[in-house]
Amino acid sequence: MNLKTVIVGAACALTAVPALAAGNGDMGEITLNSVLGRFGGGEFSWTGSGGPTAFGTFTSFCLELNEGVSPGSEYKATINDEAILGGAGGPSPDPLDSKTAALYQAFVNGSLANYSNTGSISFNSQTYSRQDQAGALQMTIWFLEQEVTSLDAVTAGRTGAANQALADKIEALAAFYLTQANLLDTGDIGNVRVLNLTRLDGTGNQQDMLYIIPLPQTAALAGLGLAGVAIRRRR
Repeated sequence: MNLKTVIVGAACALTAVPALAAGNGDMGEITLNSVLGRFGGGEFSWTGSGGPTAFGTFTSFCLELNEGVSPGSEYKATINDEAILGGAGGPSPDPLDSKTAALYQAFVNGSLANYSNTGSISFNSQTYSRQDQAGALQMTIWFLEQEVTSLDAVTAGRTGAANQALADKIEALAAFYLTQANLLDTGDIGNVRVLNLTRLDGTGNQQDMLYIIPLPQTAALAGLGLAGVAIRRRR
């Protein structure tokens, strides 16, 4: 293979890969597989089921406190950078907070301190199950998105007196995640986005979920890297 052929191949890679990147306004359909968490929140496990955007399988958290989704149900999802309608607090539409984006990015990357995607953790001499961790992170997200005015407001009315010790424990972990949000915050949302969910016919706002899209420049760099590997292998 001559150099001219290699350069053409690299250019094709650079133009083809960014086409996979999703942007605001793109739509598709997703199905809720399961829910792991407390207080009616995530983790939510989703799988894309069609549409122009390949959502794939992903785990998410919800942004609105007073909207719901049901396991086994399908929804139309529109990519946005803000939650719309139905929020318990804040404006509508409600732009995604950069601290929420930072937490979710760390969760997806598996780099969020004191959060395990596989099992229990020990924090402040207490054991936290996967469900506890998910509940604490969801609580923190609701607080950052102004759905509640304090961390303990999430557990108020959602746990009985017998569960007060559990509520206090989860609030302690949520306070740690809030500290992490402040440390991780870059001031922008990066490639974290919001999925505005409606019924399949496009009516009835259901919930707003966190999602990560591939950035065009990231995809382009990945394509360039693959092209570079191909050049080195053919020398």
